[in-house]
Amino acid sequence: MAQERGMTRYGFDERNLARINPVLALQRVGPELTGWHKSTTIDGLGLIKLTCDAGQRVVPHGIDADIIFALLTAYELDGRSTDRVIQISLGRLCTLGGLYRSTDMYQRIQDSLERLAYVKFKVESCWGIETSKGWSWTSLIFGIIEDIQAGDVSDLGSVGSYSPTTNLKIQLGKRIADSINRNHTRRVDLKFYTGLSSPLARLLYRSLQEQRQIGNGSLFSVEMKAWGEHLGFREIDKGKASTVAGIPETKVVLTSRIRRALEPAHKELIRKNYLKEVTYVGSGQHQVINYVYSKDHPTQLVDSRVVAQLTSCKIAEKQANELAAKYSKARIEAAIQKYNQRIADGYSPKNKPGFLISLLERAEDQLDLTLQNEAKTQIAVTASVPMLEEAEGVSGPTEEQRGMLHRMLKKTALPEATTARLIDAVMTSQLPLSEVVTLSVYKDAALAAHVAALLARLPSPDGNH
Repeated sequence: MAQERGMTRYGFDERNLARINPVLALQRVGPELTGWHKSTTIDGLGLIKLTCDAGQRVVPHGIDADIIFALLTAYELDGRSTDRVIQISLGRLCTLGGLYRSTDMYQRIQDSLERLAYVKFKVESCWGIETSKGWSWTSLIFGIIEDIQAGDVSDLGSVGSYSPTTNLKIQLGKRIADSINRNHTRRVDLKFYTGLSSPLARLLYRSLQEQRQIGNGSLFSVEMKAWGEHLGFREIDKGKASTVAGIPETKVVLTSRIRRALEPAHKELIRKNYLKEVTYVGSGQHQVINYVYSKDHPTQLVDSRVVAQLTSCKIAEKQANELAAKYSKARIEAAIQKYNQRIADGYSPKNKPGFLISLLERAEDQLDLTLQNEAKTQIAVTASVPMLEEAEGVSGPTEEQRGMLHRMLKKTALPEATTARLIDAVMTSQLPLSEVVTLSVYKDAALAAHVAALLARLPSPDGNH
């Protein structure tokens, strides 16, 4: 787990989950609460409209938010596996989620994972991605977990109740993994997060961090009732029948109860210098809560290695930190790759740092795909592989092209076994020649990522996908 040892300062949040908050803040809920619906506005991005359907089970609540955060962090730290499977011990799950270790907690984690495996959420025009042109929204139905396998490292075989030696294989929901793979994420100070004393304090911190990044200011103001609805201070409304089939009708608890419930978390976040102060304006159902952030706590944690890459291109350190906070690591690295490519081709801009920044600002979220297309064009123009597209469409790659492809891949320093497998896949029409040949223009992490993506499309050696 060398990668995690180098990155344990950071956890990772998927920003849609942080904004829409699918988990109730309540620590205990009654068995009749098997679903809920909310429609509320808490920020300038518009309406959050979300339906939770847990079937015959209790809805996610309490530590479920910590479990989700731990799984997102493990998925990121372990390299975002293409099958979305996270292999994690129960102890590591506790560490990443800020949970203590005990027999009681292991049972609570087991219950939590089962809730998260069965529940489905429906979002209406509020699942988003932030691009250089603004926010793009969509509606969809998603799950948190698609599959769970639990085993034991002892010789006792499979497990019933979870124990300290339980190992888990958990497949993350596709919609969530897709969003992470688009780098719609935010770094979270793991030491700070796991040091908070309660699930509610951690949920509040994550929600406020997202609002702080959206607003990019020192103050977040929200109506108490809307905030309570968003965080999930709900109860069954026995005076109303269900308006959505199978979904109980719920209501937000009184604002006085919301305020009392949040008070300990507010005090802790102030004591730990995340918040400067929390104030209230007005009374009753229209009371407004004002969160004033501490200037000492950063809005967005940045990767020092990305900052170093930018400063090596002559960008001032302060501006490099701002760019690292604004843009994803993948986008910055793709822009630097394109920058280096243009310089190597002989382009000499008058202002090299300004040229790199312009590449970053003009770049779309799929900049790496743009680079692939440019690479294909470059290869076609130089005629390294004669009549690529025609050969693929009519008769398949020729032996001459096999030889050329082998010589090109040898320059990438890929293992011989990997090179052989890729070439065989091309010759048997399992992979397009035009995609594999572009590997010759990539290096290091970008090369590894593109190779992994291609290999993931191939059947396993035993013939199974």
